[in-house]
Amino acid sequence: MVTVPAPIAAMGHRDYRIFWFSSIVSNVGSIASLTALGWVVKEQTDSAWRVTLVAVAGLLPLAVAGPIGGGLADRMRRRDLLAMTLALQSVFGALVAIAVWQLDDPYWLLFALSIVGGFVSSLGAPVQQAIVTELVPAAHLRNAISLNSTQWNTSRALGPLLAGVLIALVGAVWVFWINSISFLVMVAALFLIPARPVPSGTGESFWQVIRAGMRYAFASPGIRSCLLAGGLVGVLLAPLTWLIAVIATDGFDTGEGEFGVLASSFGFGALGGALLLVFIEQRHIHSRIVMAALGAMASLVILVGLVPQLWMGVVVLFLAGVSFTPGVSTVVAAMQAHTDDAYRGRVMSLWLMWFGMVSPVAVIAQGLVAEVASIGVALVGSGALVLVSLAWFARRGLHRAIDPPPV
Repeated sequence: MVTVPAPIAAMGHRDYRIFWFSSIVSNVGSIASLTALGWVVKEQTDSAWRVTLVAVAGLLPLAVAGPIGGGLADRMRRRDLLAMTLALQSVFGALVAIAVWQLDDPYWLLFALSIVGGFVSSLGAPVQQAIVTELVPAAHLRNAISLNSTQWNTSRALGPLLAGVLIALVGAVWVFWINSISFLVMVAALFLIPARPVPSGTGESFWQVIRAGMRYAFASPGIRSCLLAGGLVGVLLAPLTWLIAVIATDGFDTGEGEFGVLASSFGFGALGGALLLVFIEQRHIHSRIVMAALGAMASLVILVGLVPQLWMGVVVLFLAGVSFTPGVSTVVAAMQAHTDDAYRGRVMSLWLMWFGMVSPVAVIAQGLVAEVASIGVALVGSGALVLVSLAWFARRGLHRAIDPPPV
């Protein structure tokens, strides 16, 4: 172990450093690809609804494949399972690049590839969360989760910016090729990390293992409250991630270069929020961070729908990103703290399944409102709904269960 400052204590562990840096490469490629996909569909179809359908196609598999991936994560070597899913995602990334490159009207093929690629990604998502516990000791787990949020939000900042620059200079197809290669970079890095033993089994069948994980999660008030908070995150994040091309073109009438700036502003804010969280995580209790962050983000989503000029949208999206990271990172850290390692993959898959149910519904509703009325109306409605939900959450005292038990 290398001696490092306390705010980045998890970086003292070699395996975690490898995982962290390779994850940035992979996630930058993935987020750039999602950004470019929304731009390609909006440019070719001029339809907010078509953008919505492609976004939903990539999200829906979370509800089905997430629990399967969680069960596998608790029965297989997590490093090997993650490497396998990343290699398959590389294949699908290449197929998206070929479709955009070769076809005049690739929309329905992109829709189909989004479904299949989303299924493979959903298998690997729970293990990408669960494997962190194998890379650091328990004392550094919360710091590792916070730093994971930092790398994810670094990717959120750089991915859309990279997509905007490449779309303007050489075309969207290069974004998809880079995404395909980025998965292989992480696969190679994972094999520098020794594989840990398979988590101990109970003799139950695969489906019994999944059902046992769900019973375990729903019996915990803390996990239930984290899931409710995660649903609110899904409502707020949906338009800012999957409908950003609609916000850019319909809300602010941007071109290719301005699109990259607008799309990356939320990511840069999220990166700032991640850096802030590294310093405040030990000084504030989980529930207060979550409630304050989600309240601020909901208010800022409303503002995105109301401001009339692009520079205002960039500023507000940046601030929304700052508030986003402390909220979602703290929810994930709390879920990890409430969960025994034998159930970790399944509990995190339940988080992803719930997110995969809420986000598509939110995207569909917001896309319909944007098509019929405007994206501004969709944003104001989403933010207002979350503020009302937070008030109910606080009135019932459900937020207090987010706080993990004392160690």
